[in-house]
Amino acid sequence: MAIIDDQPITRAGMERVLADEPGFTIGASVSSVDEIDTLDGAGAYGVVVVAISARDVRSCVDTVISVSKVAYPVVTSTWDSEDMLWDAIRAGARGCVTRSCDQREMVKALRIATTGALYVSPDLIGHLHEQLERPRRPGREVTAGLAPREIETVRLISLGLTQRQIATRMGLSEATVNTYAKRIRSKLKVGNKAELTRAAIGLGLVSDDCGDRHYYAA
Repeated sequence: MAIIDDQPITRAGMERVLADEPGFTIGASVSSVDEIDTLDGAGAYGVVVVAISARDVRSCVDTVISVSKVAYPVVTSTWDSEDMLWDAIRAGARGCVTRSCDQREMVKALRIATTGALYVSPDLIGHLHEQLERPRRPGREVTAGLAPREIETVRLISLGLTQRQIATRMGLSEATVNTYAKRIRSKLKVGNKAELTRAAIGLGLVSDDCGDRHYYAA
């Protein structure tokens, strides 16, 4: 596992808490995700603890997306910013705990995250429900690392268009659209159009009714 925290004192405290925990080996303890990306063997990490300030939701989302390319992120924060909790989950967080959680809860979150499941601190459940019920504001979608043209392709696929139709609409060749589709499936970790559509809906890239239209499309 790895630890990312830009506060040396709190990072050292996390190291002490987890150092002797059975089943975990701390392979890196750094101040930013950029340092994880440059470490040899980064792909071997199973889970990464990420301490994030609640001041910048966009930075939180970008960091979680970056970490999720390396391992399962478990995010610790004060979660004060509006929509930050739900945005972190949509970006790929597998664990969300408060900065005041105890050692037992942190270890529980880490163990659940290593299985690919999601853990949310009991203290945050009510907060999460509030964010799920709140209408989403335009421009707050999580792109999961997709380029603008890939996002456009996702939306058209979700509407049920064929690759030929998408190529015509976007002014591209079918081969290029096929390349986009392969990249999108890889980034979203999905295997077919139905899974892709559900993932796009979950990320807020398309509306819920796109799923219905997709299933009736030829």
